[in-house]
Amino acid sequence: MYYILCLVLSFQFILSQDGKEYQMPGTGIILGEIINQDSGAPIEYASVTLINKESNDIITGQLTDNNGIFVFKEVKNGDYFIEIKFMGYDDWSSEIIKINSSYTKPTRRDLQTIQLSTKALEGRSVNITEKKEMYEFEADKLVYNPDNDIVASAGTAEDVLNRAPMVTVDQDGEIQLRGNGNVNVLVDGRKNRVDLANISGSQIEKVEVITSASAKYDPEGMAGIINIVLKKGTNDGFNGNVQLKGQHNEYHSFDEMNGLSFYGNYKKNKFNFFSSIGLNNRFKNRGGYRNTIKEYSNNQFFDNIEYADSVFYDYSDDTERKTISFRMGLDYYLFDNMTLTNEIKISKPEKLSITHQEYFKPIIYEEETREQKSDDNYDLSYLFEFDKEFKDPDQSLDFSINVDLDIDEETKDLFIDNTLVNRTNFNEDYTGMEIDLSYKQPIGEKLKFEIGYQGQLQDNPNTLSFDANVIADTLYGIISNESNLKRDIHAFYFEFENDFNDKFSIKPSFRIESVNRRTIFNSYGLNSNFNVDSSYNTSVLDDIIREYQNEFYDLDDYEFYPFLNFTYNITKNENIQFGFGKRVNRPSGWNTRPFPNNIYNENFVFVGNPNLKPEYSTQYDINYSRPIPMGFASVNLFYHEISNKHEWYDDNQFPSGDVLTFRNVENAWSKGISIFTMVMGQTIGGGYTLTDQSDSDNPDDYELNEQSERLNMYGRIKFPEKYIKVFDFEFGFYWMKMILPSGNLFGNKGTIWGDIGISKKFMNKKLTVSIAVDNIFDSGGFEMKRNQPITTIASDANGDGIEENYNFAREYSDVNNTRNGRTLKLTLKYQIGKKSDDKKGGYRGGGSGGGGMMDMGY
Repeated sequence: MYYILCLVLSFQFILSQDGKEYQMPGTGIILGEIINQDSGAPIEYASVTLINKESNDIITGQLTDNNGIFVFKEVKNGDYFIEIKFMGYDDWSSEIIKINSSYTKPTRRDLQTIQLSTKALEGRSVNITEKKEMYEFEADKLVYNPDNDIVASAGTAEDVLNRAPMVTVDQDGEIQLRGNGNVNVLVDGRKNRVDLANISGSQIEKVEVITSASAKYDPEGMAGIINIVLKKGTNDGFNGNVQLKGQHNEYHSFDEMNGLSFYGNYKKNKFNFFSSIGLNNRFKNRGGYRNTIKEYSNNQFFDNIEYADSVFYDYSDDTERKTISFRMGLDYYLFDNMTLTNEIKISKPEKLSITHQEYFKPIIYEEETREQKSDDNYDLSYLFEFDKEFKDPDQSLDFSINVDLDIDEETKDLFIDNTLVNRTNFNEDYTGMEIDLSYKQPIGEKLKFEIGYQGQLQDNPNTLSFDANVIADTLYGIISNESNLKRDIHAFYFEFENDFNDKFSIKPSFRIESVNRRTIFNSYGLNSNFNVDSSYNTSVLDDIIREYQNEFYDLDDYEFYPFLNFTYNITKNENIQFGFGKRVNRPSGWNTRPFPNNIYNENFVFVGNPNLKPEYSTQYDINYSRPIPMGFASVNLFYHEISNKHEWYDDNQFPSGDVLTFRNVENAWSKGISIFTMVMGQTIGGGYTLTDQSDSDNPDDYELNEQSERLNMYGRIKFPEKYIKVFDFEFGFYWMKMILPSGNLFGNKGTIWGDIGISKKFMNKKLTVSIAVDNIFDSGGFEMKRNQPITTIASDANGDGIEENYNFAREYSDVNNTRNGRTLKLTLKYQIGKKSDDKKGGYRGGGSGGGGMMDMGY
């Protein structure tokens, strides 16, 4: 990556050079000096561009030297003008400059001293330039604008997030922020209930990454908040775009992986109508293997292995997803300062996943499972919003109510030799409501406050039914497992902000929540001889069902969340920000549901934990941002104190199978650094996180008392068409590595994936054609080699019904999962009407968590 950065800098340096040393006959010279209007100091590294007046083409460009001087030599006869840009200053353009040189008398145009004025910053925001750049830095968040990103805008919301700083999306669509999968993902400021792969990248206006939020945001999400803001134009008349895309790789081609999306907006008088529709067909291919060896001994050095158990298998998975999504909304401007919004979203997902597993140990056999969604599935949401503005832009009144209704029905069939052996049915219903009310009021010129209420109500029943003979051949009928999570949260928050002067501002806030949560689980037989009080030693599924039979968990509590943010502006473009706050990771959904994810693979089963407690984190963040020569840099230091940490846990108490679940760790501490820089329009960044955890109740448990390290680096190189004259070019990469005492995740050297793309505009820049290659290195899967002790040893380790009581045990795991291979993407996007640059959108209140954890293996 070092060589790539050197190549970028060299390329830009070459473009900025003046050419030959001596002045050619019939050409002229243009020169000048650039200084700060306020201080009179020379401005170094300002971008100076020479443009032909007639064609409007860029002739050449350069950066000022350490004295603020620029000189263009060998300028041919003609009419020109100069454009000067530098971050933190207003742009400057010259009058027409005429070059009319003869052989004996060259033209010399000295523009003398040019004074640039600094931009007036609004509040505490710091933007890279006045126009909307790909990245914008604000006091409490980093904003990523994907419109000019070739690869991202041609893909889905997952592709867009994968290019936002500090954000990664793994092969299963799970999102991480600074390496933490517990991130609160919002769409238009509300909890996301839609598969992000169903949202077209061209429909996204911006992505807001918030690592140090205040009390107005739901404290859900230990890593922070990611808010995806969808487009909703406000220009009069009609505007929008149509996008057609297709993909090709070694598994599938354009006829199977394609999509069509339309976004439109029409505004006239008191009405603003916006809508989008999308058709998306895609395939996800994975493969790999999982090999585990458990050894039992009565000697701590394992000189004599009393018993060993091995499970080796390979797998391949081919998943097809088809989705139709529709969004329609209407803004009605009741008065100039009052807006009523109604919006409805609906999507119908289809899924067919075929998984083939080949076992080599303990016995050799093959099986295939087919998982398919019902045609009756849908995700439906309705939003009503009321916005009132006042003469003072810092005063506003907002109210909204959002209702979600989701139906998910799936079947999973087991085939052996193409014969249906067993069928599993899974049903999940979700009903949720979010209510937001907020009022902002300034007090004089320096003070302002905000108060608000946020309510979240959800009901999430689930049912898993499967054939009883999966547990034992002697059983018949159906075993039904029911789980339900009900949770009501009522929150009140208060924020106070004081701008003492241009240098210092402070923003204390707090949030009080009333939380009522109830989780229940029950199993019973339908026309079956299954008895929950009986033990079937050969099945881990039976162990799990009896473990959580008639389980329930109640939580009825009040919680207090304090926050403090302050900013010190060293200069107008250089500042230090400090953030303090308390956040929570609430157990919900799949991590509390005591259902096995795959009842046909009892050698490796994931199951939720209904007794999982909320995880709390007290967080301290310091961020330093400033301009650097030819760019911008931001450094973030963070320290988090965590209680009841949610941890993946390999539960070895069941002799008949390997169970992966969640456990609470008593205490944990996470600290690290993240860096983001932009140099000459190119970006590079990275970070390091160290996490320690301990559990006094289980001091000898290896998994609950360990240390982990995470390193990552990312970069993006972009050359616009106006510089290379042919097309836009873009290259990006992401590298990560995780280190545990028991081994490395993602290999000894880590894992890297990248993408490359070009785009070209036609038809008066209305049509954009993009060609991209995703996963250009054909890598980036999950890899783990781990050797760890087993602290909870089953008394009947070999499952023969006889208690052996071994004193020591250990487990070796070798796991490899591949991600989607190198994929070619072709996208056509046509702009209709006038492209809107004044979008209405942003945060509209809080939401609850929508993130997840990385898949640790099939």
